[in-house]
Amino acid sequence: MFRTPLYFALIHYPVLNKQGEDISTAITNLDLHDGSRLAATFGLTRYFLVSPIEEQRGLVARIRDHWITGRGARKNPTRRQGMEKVLHAYDLNEVCETITNEHHVKPLLVGTSAQAQESQQVSYEDLRKQIQDKDRPILLLFGTGHGISSNITPDIDIFLPPIYGPTDYNHLSVRAAMAITLDRLVGF
Repeated sequence: MFRTPLYFALIHYPVLNKQGEDISTAITNLDLHDGSRLAATFGLTRYFLVSPIEEQRGLVARIRDHWITGRGARKNPTRRQGMEKVLHAYDLNEVCETITNEHHVKPLLVGTSAQAQESQQVSYEDLRKQIQDKDRPILLLFGTGHGISSNITPDIDIFLPPIYGPTDYNHLSVRAAMAITLDRLVGF
């Protein structure tokens, strides 16, 4: 197991549309289920779904409660392990405050993108070493839509390189990108 507290967040606002404008995307049932399973499988501390829309907060709460204390918990107890790691947050500041309050130090913000970043890029191998050796919490950020807004990127400390296969095509679903990233960083 790794020593560093590791978190990840799926950003639904602010993210970009095809025209590069800030938008909000909808949280889906798959976001909760797939992300919570990743959090449990890879031993992450928490999985945050970030959206300021109150109806989205309600959706997260209803689905989460169903699998933690509702009928779902009785039908599928293993699902509870993942869902207990899920939290909704209004924005990235709330996520950082939650982590900072728990550990008394601001987390290292690690961005992901399908586009290569010109600066602040770190290899998967280097970040993997930090995860094994450091006490400072790490927060991995994933964006929905067409990626994380430029309004957030100045707050990001470092970026991981894009995920490439043998072709030039690299527009993975965000849930697939989360799984690949976590496997590269903390998988065996």
